[in-house]
Amino acid sequence: MRVHHYGIEVKDMEKSISFYKKALHFQIEKKVKFMEEEIVFLRLEDVRLELFLGDHVNKVSHTHICFEVPCITEVLLRCKEYDYCIVEGPYELEIGWKTAFVTGPSNETIEFLQMSLR
Repeated sequence: MRVHHYGIEVKDMEKSISFYKKALHFQIEKKVKFMEEEIVFLRLEDVRLELFLGDHVNKVSHTHICFEVPCITEVLLRCKEYDYCIVEGPYELEIGWKTAFVTGPSNETIEFLQMSLR
């Protein structure tokens, strides 16, 4: 068994697509209609995201997706360019990893993890 995708409920589809494409380099894989709802699948290598419109995006959730990145500093700078703020971190963990949390376009929590420090 393997993970196929991570679904993210968004409040503004175009703004969310733009962020994931420009700041994180995802590409649109497919756009589909399901029960009159637009769903967009984005892909970056083996990672697939499903973006769908919803009205629950302002509720607090501790659910998050974590992306392993080669350089956390570079990714956080790209996020800042698109006005998405760092919520927590960056932290350096005792096992040598570095992590930070960012709020995305629809209040989703995105964690970035650099496993080896340069």
